[in-house]
Amino acid sequence: MKLSTMVCALCMTATLLGSVSAQAAEGKKWTTVRIGTEGAFRPFNFTKPDGTLDGFEIDLYKVLCKSMQVTCEIVVQPFTGMIPALQAGKFDAIMSGMSATDKHRQVIDFSVPYSNSGQTFATLKNSPLAKLPDTGMRFSLTKDEAGAIKELDKIKPALQDKVIGVQTASIAATFLNKYLQGVVKVREYKTTEEHDLDLAAGRVDLVIVVVN
Repeated sequence: MKLSTMVCALCMTATLLGSVSAQAAEGKKWTTVRIGTEGAFRPFNFTKPDGTLDGFEIDLYKVLCKSMQVTCEIVVQPFTGMIPALQAGKFDAIMSGMSATDKHRQVIDFSVPYSNSGQTFATLKNSPLAKLPDTGMRFSLTKDEAGAIKELDKIKPALQDKVIGVQTASIAATFLNKYLQGVVKVREYKTTEEHDLDLAAGRVDLVIVVVN
């Protein structure tokens, strides 16, 4: 599937490690750490055909665990239930492309960022949407929200009534609800891999994906 990445209207993602309680972590002598990950969010984490996990976060957790001299276990968990599973004690930390939003901070703690990625609209190269205004440009909703909204307004006519695939419970879904409600039709998916398949099949016009 050939994609065309376009205007980066959501450059606000910071991928971090979440933990239930910093105080509890400080008071415990850690020998084994269980880490929750989705296994379906390229390039951060994904499942290979042989069933093994790969990706940036998979490589990173191995380095971190070796440095901390602890044994780490990976637990695969659907993203929509990631925080409830953490709170229920299914694992001790999250490494799954999770952003440190204000809403997330109300229930979990975060480490320092280990990635700062943006998000972009993407479509097939032969799509009439492949040449939207501001293609390839980056705009920050955190540093200059007014400026980003101004640029977003340029592409709203082209996006009118288009179907956009997005992962459930993601900041991309929050973005669409806040800035493009009433403009686009949103179709939510459990994983980004699922909306990529629907994009290739022509069931959605665009998706929102991570871009570095």
